[in-house]
Amino acid sequence: GEELDKLHRVMAKMAESVRARRCTFRRFFEDFDRMCKTRSGTTSHNYALNPGCISRSQFRQALSRMGCAHLVSPEELFILFKRYERKGEFNQLVFIRDMDACEQESWLASNLSVSEG
Repeated sequence: GEELDKLHRVMAKMAESVRARRCTFRRFFEDFDRMCKTRSGTTSHNYALNPGCISRSQFRQALSRMGCAHLVSPEELFILFKRYERKGEFNQLVFIRDMDACEQESWLASNLSVSEG
């Protein structure tokens, strides 16, 4: 549907942006992984309960650090959260897996039927 097309488009934009900077998505999210694992229980994010997930604000921070924040509209952000939501948090592991595939473009080729106009 239309929402899936938007999801694919925004992921393609992000993949292109990160590829242009010669780095990987994984690197940006590993920082959050480390933080979550070492942080004490003062935060609403409970890593033990939700391994591989980060909060929505952390995801937005990661987008900024990747230089992708300006590429993602509020609507696209909503679609991303909806697609990768798990127990109220953002499932970065699945997102990274999809983005890795997206960067290799095989994922796009098999999932995206490009319609002109």
